[in-house]
Amino acid sequence: MARGDAAEEQRLDDGCTRGTYEQDDPAYRTRMHLSFTAAALACASIQRDLDVLTALHMVKDVCGLFRDRARETVETAFFCGWHAAREAAGADVHAEDAAVEAELAELRQDGVWPLDAAVRAVMRGAGRRRTVTLLSAWEGLSRFSRECCGIEPLVLTRAWRLVTEDPAAEALKLDPGAEVDEALAAEWHRNLSGPWAKHTDPYE
Repeated sequence: MARGDAAEEQRLDDGCTRGTYEQDDPAYRTRMHLSFTAAALACASIQRDLDVLTALHMVKDVCGLFRDRARETVETAFFCGWHAAREAAGADVHAEDAAVEAELAELRQDGVWPLDAAVRAVMRGAGRRRTVTLLSAWEGLSRFSRECCGIEPLVLTRAWRLVTEDPAAEALKLDPGAEVDEALAAEWHRNLSGPWAKHTDPYE
């Protein structure tokens, strides 16, 4: 090559040892990788939201126990005061009084109102947001799975051992009024299907 002997250069190059190699189909491996990545990303978000939603409902149940305690405390305080006032006035402490019962019912409700209001605020705010984001992520993954992989989303997530039960059904048991946010679902679908379309074998 240094002396410009092109014929000798070509003869030596033609004598190079040749080999035959095999490899996995790149398009197949790319699709497998992308299907796992898409499912894993969506399932990570879905599982996080489901865990938070479940925890919020556990807190709601625990608050229910404190709610009963608050009602009992209000009732005890009321009767202590009521009996003391009746005794001081020399009245029959066992006399039935419809007005007293009505007043007590109102006080019971007043006693638990702050706790009820806090629980409602948390569930309508953080709880509903988590349910909506979960449903939207699952819807986006479902569209990707059907359009790109040709299978149902649970088939995809079970194949990769990520999610085995329908997370949307679980979330709706906890928050039946929640609905998919179409814009968020479309964004999930776009983000998951974009790399697939970019890397899919154009000759398939």
